[in-house]
Amino acid sequence: MANGTQHQFTMGNIFSQSMDILGKNFWKFCGAVMLAWGALLVLVIPIVMLSFGISALFKNLGANAAYGDLDPVMTYGPMSALIVIAFTTALSFPAASIAYGTVQQLRGEPFSFSQSLSKAFKHLVPAGIATLVWAVAYTAFNGALIVAGVALGQSMATTDITITVIALVLCAVFGAMFFYGRFMVVVPAIVAERLGFVAGLQRSYRLTAGHTFKIWLVGFLLWLVFSVIGAFAGIVPLIGSIAVNVIYTALSAALSAVIYVELRRTKENFGIEEYAAVFD
Repeated sequence: MANGTQHQFTMGNIFSQSMDILGKNFWKFCGAVMLAWGALLVLVIPIVMLSFGISALFKNLGANAAYGDLDPVMTYGPMSALIVIAFTTALSFPAASIAYGTVQQLRGEPFSFSQSLSKAFKHLVPAGIATLVWAVAYTAFNGALIVAGVALGQSMATTDITITVIALVLCAVFGAMFFYGRFMVVVPAIVAERLGFVAGLQRSYRLTAGHTFKIWLVGFLLWLVFSVIGAFAGIVPLIGSIAVNVIYTALSAALSAVIYVELRRTKENFGIEEYAAVFD
C-alpha cells in the first residue's frame, strides 16, 4: 500500500477538511442541493403538502388529546414519516454529486457543476434505493418507539411519564447512532466504488465498524451547531431557514464523503496518490 504509517481517524481533521472543501465549492454544492429540493417540490407537491400534518399532530397532542391517546399519532404519524422518507431519499442526489466533487477536490483535480451532476445521475438509482432502505428502517424504528411510549403512558401514573420520555429519548439516540453511524457513507461508497444498493449498504456497514460512535458524534455536533444557527436565522422568515438548511445539507454530504475517504485511509491504508484511481 501507499503508506507505511497508520492514518488516524480524528474529528478535527474531518471537520477541517469538510469546511475547507465546502468553502472552495460552495455554489456547486449548494446548487446541487437546491436543484434536488426544487425537483422534489415540483414533482411531489402532494407529499410536501402533508407537512401540515406535523403541526396538526403537535396541536392535537398538546391541546385536544390526553397523553395516552393514540389517535393523533396514528392519523398524522404516517404523514410525517412519509415526508421525512421522501426528503431523505431525494437528498441522495446532491449527496452523490457532492461525494464526487469532494473526492475530486481531495485528489487535487478540478471538476465542473455539470460533471458532478452527471456522476450523481449515473448512480441515482442505487444511491436512492440504499438511502430509502435505511431511511425507512430508521423512521420505522423511531415510529415504533413513539407508539410504544404513548401506549405505555396509558398504564403509567403521571409522575412516571418523565421516566418514559427519558427512556424513549435514549432509545432514539442509540437508534440514530446505529443507523446514522453505520450507513452515513453509503452514498460515497456507491459513487466511488460503483456499487449496487445492497453492496453499498454492506460496504458502509463494514467500513464504519469500530467508529460508529465517533461518526454519530460528528454528525450530532454538526446538527447541534446548525440548529443554534437556524434558531437565529429564523428571524428572517423562510429565506433564513432555507439558507441554513441548504448549507447544512451540503456540508453534511461533504462530511460523509470525507469520512468515507478517512475511513479508507485508516482501515485500508488508502493513500493520497490512490485517489486518482477512484473515478478512472
